[in-house]
Amino acid sequence: MNAPTNTYEALVLSLKLILTATSDEQMKKATDMAETLANSLSPPELERAMLEVDSEMKEAESEHGMTGLRNAAKAVTKSSRLEIRCTPQEKAAWVHAAEGKKLAEWVTDALNEAANKEVIHD
Repeated sequence: MNAPTNTYEALVLSLKLILTATSDEQMKKATDMAETLANSLSPPELERAMLEVDSEMKEAESEHGMTGLRNAAKAVTKSSRLEIRCTPQEKAAWVHAAEGKKLAEWVTDALNEAANKEVIHD
C-alpha cells in the first residue's frame, strides 16, 4: 500500500481502516482521521471516496471466494433493496455494534425488531 499523496487518498485510506479495524481504539483513530479529512473535501469528493472504498471491499470479498456464500440457495428470496445515506462515523458505529455480524444482517434484525415493537404497541 502506497502512502497517500493528497487529502482524498488519505480519506480513502482512513475509510478502509474504519472498516478493517480490529479494535475500538483503531476504529476511533481512523474515524477521527476520516472526520477531519472529510471536512476539507467537497460532497462529490466524499461520495466518490465512499464509492471507491465500497467497490474495493466488494472486489476483495470476491477475490477471497466469498461469492459462493452470497449465491447460496436461500429459503426466502430477498429481492427488495433498501439504500440509505449515512456518515462514515455512523457506519463505523453500526459495524462495531454488529459485533462481527454482516452489517446488512444486523440492520435487518434491528429494523425488524423495531417494527415488531411498533406492532405490539399499536
